[in-house]
Amino acid sequence: MKACWLAGAAVLAMVPGVSAAQQAEQTVTDGSAAPDQGDDIVVTGQRAAQARAIDAKRNAIGVLDVASADEIGRLPDRNVAEVIERLPGVGVTYDQGEGRYVAIRGVPSTLNNYTLSGLEIGNPDGTTRALPLDIVSGQLLNRVEIAKVKTADMDGQGIGGTVNLVPQTAFDFRDRFALSASAKAGYQELNKKVPYQADGSIAGRFGPDEQFGAVLGVSYSYRDFASEGFYPDNWRPDARFARGGVPDNIKYTEYSLARTRIGATGSLDWRPSDRQTLYVRGFYSKFIEDEVRPRYRLDFSTPALAGTPAFTVNPDGLTGTLTGAGAERREDLRLDYKAKWLVTGLAGGHADRRFQAGL
Repeated sequence: MKACWLAGAAVLAMVPGVSAAQQAEQTVTDGSAAPDQGDDIVVTGQRAAQARAIDAKRNAIGVLDVASADEIGRLPDRNVAEVIERLPGVGVTYDQGEGRYVAIRGVPSTLNNYTLSGLEIGNPDGTTRALPLDIVSGQLLNRVEIAKVKTADMDGQGIGGTVNLVPQTAFDFRDRFALSASAKAGYQELNKKVPYQADGSIAGRFGPDEQFGAVLGVSYSYRDFASEGFYPDNWRPDARFARGGVPDNIKYTEYSLARTRIGATGSLDWRPSDRQTLYVRGFYSKFIEDEVRPRYRLDFSTPALAGTPAFTVNPDGLTGTLTGAGAERREDLRLDYKAKWLVTGLAGGHADRRFQAGL
């Protein structure tokens, strides 16, 4: 009985709504002015790359996080390390303002594995297993995968996780022929320099059924910047100073650093069917770092000097004066030039065969 009363109340509540709708329709039919709907709202987005990234994560056997090409080009990331920094459980170590080494779930980068399309890649740093990901530009990739759980088809090493770089192919683009390019520039106020970055790719599918595809991508970036430093070192207790201590020396630095990143990728694919693929791919990346590091050091409060009358502390307890020839001044210049290459060639294919049995 209670259910019948509820149903009746629902019907009665719907009646005024129907009447109001009929009245509004009659008003428009009679020639009255319709309410102004305003301008149309058009929402434009790139959903294909995001959908593929979500599908890859959903279909993965283990725990997988993916940064798609759309996410890579959305923010001004300088390299792959900065691209995957936004993924959950990933931390990045920075060097001179750029991401370099990647830690997965707190495990050091030396215990990770690094692959290109599933094939392990070499490390240009021969003294460590940690791969410096700042040598690779993210603009040349279709996506970056972070596998946090090992599966049977993966190499056994890398207890932290696996970073898999997946380059572009012609089948990643929606149109049969595609051309994309981008450029970025900035301004360094400290040294009055202009860093810039440019990349582009051209792709096409051909054949009766568009079963063949070819893509070529290039990337170039240059960043010339400066940094200044002030480092008081070797603190020791001294009650005469307001902070309870005084450094033995102070270092002044003024570094000038230029970084050049050059990259190229190419792929030739043949897909006779949706479940079969044969490919030949190449990947090239070069990273050049040229650094000039002048340093000025002043030793003014060593134990031998602090006890002499020539060293006095001002009343504020924050500054002091050293007179005479007791202070020691040193200047040095360090020149550091590094060039790293990552060259990889791939040839192979894969097939997805599914069998179904039924009556």
